[in-house]
Amino acid sequence: DPPGAYRDMALWSWNDDLDRNELVGQVDEFKEKGYGGFFIFSFYGLITKYLSGDWMECVRAVTERAGEIGLEAWIYDEDKFPSGHAGGMVAKKSEEFRICLLECREDASRSEEVDREIVFRWQNGKENCKFVLVRGPDHPFYNYSTYIDTLNPKAVETFLDITHEAYYRQFRQDFSKRFAGFFADEFNMLNADGYSSDDRRTISWTPALPGIFRAKCGYDLIPNLPSLFFRTGDYRRIRYDYRRTVTELFVNTFTRKMYDWCDKHGVKLTGHIVYEDNLSR
Repeated sequence: DPPGAYRDMALWSWNDDLDRNELVGQVDEFKEKGYGGFFIFSFYGLITKYLSGDWMECVRAVTERAGEIGLEAWIYDEDKFPSGHAGGMVAKKSEEFRICLLECREDASRSEEVDREIVFRWQNGKENCKFVLVRGPDHPFYNYSTYIDTLNPKAVETFLDITHEAYYRQFRQDFSKRFAGFFADEFNMLNADGYSSDDRRTISWTPALPGIFRAKCGYDLIPNLPSLFFRTGDYRRIRYDYRRTVTELFVNTFTRKMYDWCDKHGVKLTGHIVYEDNLSR
C-alpha cells in the first residue's frame, strides 16, 4: 500500500474539446485504479486552445480534485513534443529563435542559399563543399512553426515565459502545493522536422557557437569544420571538443534553465531527452 508518490503516474493525453466534468471524473477513475497521480499532456486532436483561459480552467478543476483525493498533479510542459517550442509560439516571436543547424553540402548541390548563410567553403581536391547555416522550416507538427534553437538562451527564456510563467500566473497562490512539477519531453538540439533526414549532413549549431568554442577550446572552429564531417586534420580532437562544447552549452542553456526555474518556484523537474538510448544525436 505505497503512498501516491511511489505509484504509477498516468501520462494523461488531453485531446478533443475539453469538458471539465469529464476530466474531473477521470481523476476519480485514476484514484480508483490505484494511480498515484497524472501528467497533463496536450496531444493530437486537441480542440480547446492550448494554454488558453479554457485550458487553464480545466487544469484548475482537475488539480483541485487531485488535491482533495490525494493524487499528484504534474504538468507536461509542451503541446505534443519535443519540449521547448510552446506549441510553435516561441519561433513565431523571432527568426533567431528557430532551430539552427549547420549543413555540409557538395558545392554543386542546392544553390538557393544566399551568401550570408554560407559559413565556410572548403576544397581539397576530392571534396568541394560549403557549410551552410539553415533554420528549421515551418511544419504542421509545430502548428506551422518550428522547433527552437535550444542553444540560444533568449529562445529558452521565451519558452519559459510562455509556458511555465503562464501556469505560475494562474496559480501563484498555491503553486507548489497544487503541482508536483513539470515533465520535459524529448528536448534536443537537432530535431528540425521537415528538414533533417538521414541523408543530410547536419550538426547542431547556433550563431554564437564559434565564439563560445574559441573561448573554451583556445582555437577557431570555423576553419576546422571539415574535420567534423570528414577524416581530415586532427578530426578526433576537433570532434571531441565540438561535442563537449555543444553538450555543455545545451545543458547550461536549456536543461539548467528549466531546473533553476522549477527549483525557484518549489516544484520538481523530470522527463527525458530524445535519443537518449544511443549516441546518434
